[in-house]
Amino acid sequence: MKQNPRDASDTPGAIVSIDFEETFPHKFWISQWSADEARPRGFRYKLLAVSAKSRPWIQIVVVLEERDGSKTEMKRMEVSTTGFDSVAGTFLHGLSEAYGLQFELLNLTGITDSITFEQIVRAAGWYEWEA
Repeated sequence: MKQNPRDASDTPGAIVSIDFEETFPHKFWISQWSADEARPRGFRYKLLAVSAKSRPWIQIVVVLEERDGSKTEMKRMEVSTTGFDSVAGTFLHGLSEAYGLQFELLNLTGITDSITFEQIVRAAGWYEWEA
């Protein structure tokens, strides 16, 4: 199901929550679709990062999505803002090497309102952004 990004923070079960008051999108990565013996119908990975105004950390969530739309949260962690790039890079490199994936980055740092967020996400062709 495609989700309107403006409403995703209010959706029960959303993988990340963004309220544009305390929590904000930071960087999202999404891989192309791939397949292997374990998932012959296809899969892709998403790495979603959300920042908080009052905390010196960034939440990172790694998600495995299968072609049928099912999503599995593989890892959730909070990292310091200074360590973020290194930790995100480690995950991206590891997934790229393990599965031969390439990731597209959507840099959302500095986005402070849902309207701008929705415009950027839609312009990038990401309609199911929350996971």
